[in-house]
Amino acid sequence: MAFSLMDLAVSVTSVSVENGDQITSNAVEASLTETGSNDYAVTLACADSASKFSGTYTFTLALVVDADSFSVNATRTTANAVSVDCSADYGNSSNYSDAVDGTAVQPGDDATGEVLAPENVNDGDGGTSATLKGSGGQGLNVGFALPSVSSADAYTLQITASKVTGNLTVYLVDNDGDRLSSEFLLKNKNRPFNFTVDPEEDISNRELFLIFDGGTNGRNQSQLEGFSLKPVEYSE
Repeated sequence: MAFSLMDLAVSVTSVSVENGDQITSNAVEASLTETGSNDYAVTLACADSASKFSGTYTFTLALVVDADSFSVNATRTTANAVSVDCSADYGNSSNYSDAVDGTAVQPGDDATGEVLAPENVNDGDGGTSATLKGSGGQGLNVGFALPSVSSADAYTLQITASKVTGNLTVYLVDNDGDRLSSEFLLKNKNRPFNFTVDPEEDISNRELFLIFDGGTNGRNQSQLEGFSLKPVEYSE
């Protein structure tokens, strides 16, 4: 039975978290490459439209061969869980909130202040940063949408901020505005902040938002390089 790469197709049909529950996501796409004579490899990659999707998942794939003389349909599931990190693009205004250009819907209090150069957040260049700037008598309260995370009982929140003014705090909320962590005072410390969640609370399927709150001080101006949220077992 002869066939070529042009006769093959592969797609992701389901995504499962570590406990086996399926979730709905189009963030990861599958493609095929020819590695030798009649040998092919499947590659999983973040879709162009993917944003804020990360964690460890098992993928089920549909494989189709449609040649001139025969056709085959098969499904395969990845033998091991796959670690995924489709990082958010914070240059996209829909991924952050402020009182100027950021259009993400911030849970809880309305955003105040401004995020300058948001594209520098998590850009991998340690020499660049975003500026979190307070506004007049309204102060600073801005936020960033986070990628999804795997289910766990404890998490590590890592903040890299080269300059912090005032009593800038950071905390985690979900899309309903429910607080999922304590308020952590930055004070120019890049150390990770650890926190636990109740066993019955599963935040892996929630939309997450990281809030930076500088209070009502309009002179608050801090430099933010980046951040990450990971289950404790995957933290660096």
